Amino acid sequence: MFGAGLSLDQAPPFRVPYRFFISAPLFGIMAALLFSLLSGGDHRLAPEVIVAVHMLTIGVFLMVMTGAMMQMLPVIAGAVIPNPKRHGAVIHLLYTVGVLLLGAGLYFGMMAATASGGVLLGVGVLYFLILALGNLRRVRPFSDSVRAFVYALSSLGVAVGLGVLAALYYAGVGDYREIVGQLHLIWIFFGWIGLLVIGVSFQVVPMFYVAEAYPRFCRTWGTALIFASLLLVTLVRCLFPEQTLITKLAALPMVLLYIGFAVITIRRLRLRKRASKDATLFFWYLAMGSLGVALSLWYVSWLVEWSFGMESAGMVLGYGFVLGLISGMLYKIIPFLVWFHLNAKGHFDIPTMREMIPAKHIRMHFYLYLLGGSGLFAGWWGLVPTVVGGALLALSFGWWFWLLLGVGRYYFKQEKRPSPMAMMNLAQ
Repeated sequence: MFGAGLSLDQAPPFRVPYRFFISAPLFGIMAALLFSLLSGGDHRLAPEVIVAVHMLTIGVFLMVMTGAMMQMLPVIAGAVIPNPKRHGAVIHLLYTVGVLLLGAGLYFGMMAATASGGVLLGVGVLYFLILALGNLRRVRPFSDSVRAFVYALSSLGVAVGLGVLAALYYAGVGDYREIVGQLHLIWIFFGWIGLLVIGVSFQVVPMFYVAEAYPRFCRTWGTALIFASLLLVTLVRCLFPEQTLITKLAALPMVLLYIGFAVITIRRLRLRKRASKDATLFFWYLAMGSLGVALSLWYVSWLVEWSFGMESAGMVLGYGFVLGLISGMLYKIIPFLVWFHLNAKGHFDIPTMREMIPAKHIRMHFYLYLLGGSGLFAGWWGLVPTVVGGALLALSFGWWFWLLLGVGRYYFKQEKRPSPMAMMNLAQ
């Protein structure tokens, strides 16, 4: 899928990753609508916020990244997933029903729904991890991206385990909820999401933007050092629960490594060999800039225990970095998959990747995305009514859905059309 040493003939059907990709904006719209329901006061523990966060982290982030892994494992790693349609459909169903039940349970205070949703999500993630790691176990040698994928998947397993513990503590079993909750978030953002983004970037940036490969140290040691830092932070936090300064110092190398990744990525994109205009670069530059700013602000705020700074950093990290990067990547990945699969079926009279989603439409999404982010921050800090911020967020996610739906509809329409190659064979 993404460059040298790839096995495009092992790619799963287009429907497998697309069902995950197209679901993400819909959960984003749900999160936006929940945000618009917020009233005055402290928002942090409001049911709307808790459910909206889960809609974003599970319904958007986990959904997209699982779809991407279902596509990339066979192509980049050579880890062929048997019966990808069946496995993909089962995982997608577990995620979808699970997050909806979990959200309903948290919002309406229904413990049965919350527990059922949590169980379904846990089963879905475990199903995915067994499928992914089980197939990666047979892959040798590991490429730089595959190594990052293994660290990311391992981090997801740790995060899920910590999430289960956090849920038990929330229900009154144990008294370490704060520590477990902190580690849960750290393993999600710095482990699962961050390491997966790095692994994908190793392939996407050189291929789609004709940029130089990342430095060898970054590719060989960067992800390993980040994973080791995560283990160190976890160990220190558990051994010295009252000595938070030691934990903060242990987290510094991890923060610096991620900031270094952001700087290197921006430099690679600015010095790319093909200097033509590309609307998706808006998302990449914003995402990498947000990563550097968010981590700097988060770490300093953590040191001085400034809650305003930590909350702001969290929103910049989630909305500016993760969501921005996901948007930019999907505008490259989905058109490529459409082009590749239709070409493989003998349809050579199709638009190029750039023509499938016009640049002006991508720029429109970027502007709406900025408006949505502004509405999120302004609504959170009480500068505008949350209904205004929620409406702007919903508009951004709605436009994103419409664009992804359009390219998907084009593929399914063309798929049904007899290919010119098949017609020529019949004529002979």
